Amino acid sequence: MLNEITYLFKGAEYEHEHEVRLVVDSEIGFPLKINHKEDGAPKVYIEIGDIRPLITKLTLGPKVERSDEWASVFYFSFKDFYQKEGINESLPDIYISHLPFK
Repeated sequence: MLNEITYLFKGAEYEHEHEVRLVVDSEIGFPLKINHKEDGAPKVYIEIGDIRPLITKLTLGPKVERSDEWASVFYFSFKDFYQKEGINESLPDIYISHLPFK
């Protein structure tokens, strides 16, 4: 069962990496693209376009500095986007994690 959530963990060598993790439900079905380059191995990626309408929950990790400010930035960014696009759905839930991790 742990193999299904391994994307939630990262090794010590990436401890100081500032990252954004996007977890997408596999049922959405984005097409797979392969970019063949002459100077190296082919790169496999998905082209998802604007993901903002798909986001239902945003969690800021416990090590995010000034997380309350970031939460406000994301909230007003989503609010502005939803108004401009005429989206009448609820804004994504924004959480600030305080869970300690080692």
